Amino acid sequence: MNHGPKKFKITILIISALICYTFIYISVRHSITKHRIQSLQSLNGQTITLNELHKKIPKGLSELNKNKEIAFFTEFMNINIPENSILYHVNGKGIPNYYGVIIYDTVKNNVKKIYLRELK
Repeated sequence: MNHGPKKFKITILIISALICYTFIYISVRHSITKHRIQSLQSLNGQTITLNELHKKIPKGLSELNKNKEIAFFTEFMNINIPENSILYHVNGKGIPNYYGVIIYDTVKNNVKKIYLRELK
């Protein structure tokens, strides 16, 4: 018996299903990541406590407290840090991956500025 056409149809069906799954997965991951980036950017200028900031960004947020790290990020991101500010590094994984810096004013308890870059 010749099962050639039946195997070919099953192979095409499996390949089509994998392509659809990949497309849907990438689309959903891209949407989720874009929403996270927009949520981060919406924090610009907001008055927020440090605890609330850590709750809104539970993963990928770390304080830069070593002079070498701070100097690297200020030069790399081309930013100036105002006095009485804390610098946080944000690192997010998704499609696309993103990273950036949050400048938090400790006197006014607000987010001064958020600088983000997407790795495409």
